[in-house]
Formats: sequence, C-alpha cells, structure tokens
Amino acid sequence: MPQTTKTQNKFVLTLIVLSILIAAMSWLPEKIFDIENPFTSFTQYSNLILLVAFALSYRAYQVTSQKLIQQNEANQLELKKMRKAHKKEKDRLTIILDSSRIAYWEWNIKKNTAFFSDLWQEMIGFHNHDFPQDLHAWQARIHPSDQTSVQKKMLKLLSNRSTVYEDVHRLMNSEGEYIWVYDRGQTIFSPQGEIERLICVRLDVTQQKQTEEELTLDRTLLDSTSESIAITDAKLNFIRTNPAFHKSLGFSEDELKQLNLRILLDNLQDAPAIDIIGKLEESDEWRGELLLHHTNGRLARASLVDVHRVHHQTTDNIHYTMVYTDITQLKATQMELDHLAHTDMVTGLPNRNFFYNALENLLDEVKHKDEKFTVMFLDLDNFKTINDTLGHGVGDSLLRSVSELISDQIAQDTILARVGGDEFVILCRAHTSKEQLEQVGQHLNKLLEKPFNLGEHQVNIGSSIGMAIYPDHGATQTELLQNADLAMYEAKKSGKGQHRIFDPDDIRQTLQ
Repeated sequence: MPQTTKTQNKFVLTLIVLSILIAAMSWLPEKIFDIENPFTSFTQYSNLILLVAFALSYRAYQVTSQKLIQQNEANQLELKKMRKAHKKEKDRLTIILDSSRIAYWEWNIKKNTAFFSDLWQEMIGFHNHDFPQDLHAWQARIHPSDQTSVQKKMLKLLSNRSTVYEDVHRLMNSEGEYIWVYDRGQTIFSPQGEIERLICVRLDVTQQKQTEEELTLDRTLLDSTSESIAITDAKLNFIRTNPAFHKSLGFSEDELKQLNLRILLDNLQDAPAIDIIGKLEESDEWRGELLLHHTNGRLARASLVDVHRVHHQTTDNIHYTMVYTDITQLKATQMELDHLAHTDMVTGLPNRNFFYNALENLLDEVKHKDEKFTVMFLDLDNFKTINDTLGHGVGDSLLRSVSELISDQIAQDTILARVGGDEFVILCRAHTSKEQLEQVGQHLNKLLEKPFNLGEHQVNIGSSIGMAIYPDHGATQTELLQNADLAMYEAKKSGKGQHRIFDPDDIRQTLQ
C-alpha cells in the first residue's frame, strides 16, 4: 500500500478515536471527584459527533476497500505475468532439453506419483506418450541385473544418506530390447526439512556403451594378437603398446620411454636409414621390409613394418601407429632357399640361373652407357675321362678344386659360375681389350695345366676358353653366350689348353 494512503488512513483513524472519546466524555457527570468535566457542554452534540465519527469510519472503509481491490487486481496481474514468464522459461528449458536429447522425469515422494517427459517416453519407444505415469512401471522395465543397484540408491535417498541420485542401467523398450540410460538428479526438501521430490534428467547412452564394448574388444584383440602393435603421439613418443610388441622387440615400458618411433625405426635397419617418418608426411602410410646386418654381413634382424600417420579431423590431433612383424627366421629361410636356387651344389659357385640373371641385369645397366664387358666360356679338358674312371666323388672334388683355384685369380666384381657338367662361365668387367683377354686366357690355361692332388689321386686336365665382348660380339644375352660358346669350340678344335676370342671370320670358315 502506498505511503500517502497509509498516512491518510492514520489521520482519519485519529479523528474517529477523538470523536468517540469526546462523545464518551460528554456523557459523564459534570463533576468527577470534585473536578469539573469540561466535555459536558458537548452533550447536546454527542449524537452529531458520533454521526461524524461513523461517517469518517465509513469513508475510511470505502477508501481502504477500494485500495485493497486495486492492490488485489495489481497482484493478480503481476501473478499472471509471473506465470506467463514461468511458462515461457519452462518451454525454453523443455526445448533446450529436447534438442540436447535430455529427458526429464520426476518422482513426488510424498504423493508417490511420477512424471515422465515426452522425450523420456520416446526413448523407450512410447511415441504416443502413453507410458503410465507410475514409478513402478519404470522399475519393472529395469534389467534384472541392474535392479539391486537402482533400489540401493533409491533407499539411500529416502534415508537422507544422499541428496544426489546418479546411475547407469539398462531399460527395456517397447520392442523388448534393452537400451542403456544415464540418470542424474537431486532431491527437493520442504521448509520443514522433509524429502518432497526427486527431479532427474536422463540421457540415452546406448551408443556410448556400444562404443565402450567395441573398445574393450579391440583392447582384448590388441593384447592377444601375435602382431606387435604400438601407438605414439604427435611427438612420436610411445603411448600404447601391446604385450607382443615388448616380447618381439625386447623393450620394457621404461626402456621404451627412452626411445621414440623414429629412433626405433632407425635401429631396425642398416645405415643409412630410410626416413620413414618423412615419407609419412607425403602419403600417411609406409609399408616395407627393414634389414639389419651384423658387421660380418650376417643377417641380424629382418622386420616387416607397417606405419600409419593418423590425423583426427575433429580434434586436429595426430597419432602414429606401427605394426611390426619379426620375419628374421622367414627371411633367413628365404635367403637360404634363394641361395640354393642360385648356387651350384657341388662347387658352391653361382649356378646357371644366377649367371643368366646377372648377365641380363648387366645388359640393362650398360644399355645406355659406353661400357664393355666380357663373357667367357671355360670347358675342362679330360674331365669326362677322370669322372668315368675314378668316380663321381673324385670328379666332384676336381670341380671344387678348379672353382677355388679360379676364384682366387679373378677380380672382386667378376662372376664365376658353373653352368653344368665341366663348363664354367665368367662375367668380367675388368678386362675388355683383346690384349688383356689374351693375357687372361693364357694365364687360365697355364693355371689349369698343373696337376691336381685329389686325395690318393693326382690328375691332369686342361681348359678350352672362348670369349665374347659386349657389344662387339653381341648386344643380347643369347648372342653373347652363343658366340662365346662358339669361340670355346674353336679353341677346343685347335688343341687342348687353348683360348679364342670370338672372330666371325673363323666361325664362317669352320662352317664352310
């Protein structure tokens, strides 16, 4: 009520009280305890005074009533505005909750009634919003394995041991399938301190739970696989490794902290190391074999490595993954098989396949260069007689002795191979002039004329050598081998212990 109105009411009330007092005093005797009553002269006006007092009272009543009516109307209007604002705020909150897929539910503990929002009902398939507004209806849909947990937390609230409710549990939807939900709420108390309501929000966390299950499966798979797997951060520091990684590489957790991916990759290969991390900047992945040898040339470790650079678009983070497989034994076996496939079993020299591949590679290498090389065919004289009369054991020993003798005489980049029987071939890059080849031929012929001591046997052999020069005597593998072979037969025809450089005129005369 305004201050002016309150002042006016006090003034009117004062006048009414004074009027009544004057009227009352005028009705008393003229003398009271021998004291003159000054108000006896107002006796004749007492009724008038009372009438004025009544009139003032009535007027005060009218004014006050009017003010109260106006105040009530103002209060009703203000209440209406507040209710409208509250509804607007509630609608806004509902929109926010719905757009965020946050459901709402409430339990009136005093009345034992429940309210479930539309989104709450839609989460479990009640799109017509006809789910019973009953707490027991919700509890009946909780998975049996989760019932005890939910009930314990509810009892904790009712016993005032907690004011916050939080739980994750499974809930059956309208199709009989279970979804995962997360509830979080707060209890509301009355002014007397009694629990009145529980207000909660709810999230459907089924997708999150499925992701967690997938991550658990991935972790189990990662830990149980025989493949060595590691993950690093953007700085190449290891942040996740599986047991196979530690077992195959022999590093403990503490030892890995002293390394990073770049150092590890460098340590898995011979110097100069391939810059694998640098290559990942271009293609995000690199896969290949890494070989590490001892100082004596023996294979120390062979690795199959698959490295990926993973760029997360959402967070802009970068991680690196590495899958490592130890293929040392496999590589050693492969190298052994490759060695057997390209090695003569009797002499240990390269065989026909190795020589043909080496010749083909050399032809490709010098195709566009001004370079020469020589192919020599060497046939042992009298070998068949020795092999047939003294036995294959002696024959094999002779072949090994010849191989060792020639190997000691040739240059490091020269290839000596046995291509069959008593035939050897030499691929030589060091000597390509006729003068040089004459010297080489004479040296080899004299070298192989010397007796060979083979246990209790001493044997004498000789050699017939044919030579063909690239590109003078042929530009292809077939031409060079054929012409060197023809030159060797020319040497053999001329007498044992001879050598010949391919000469087309000699071949024509022979053919005529």
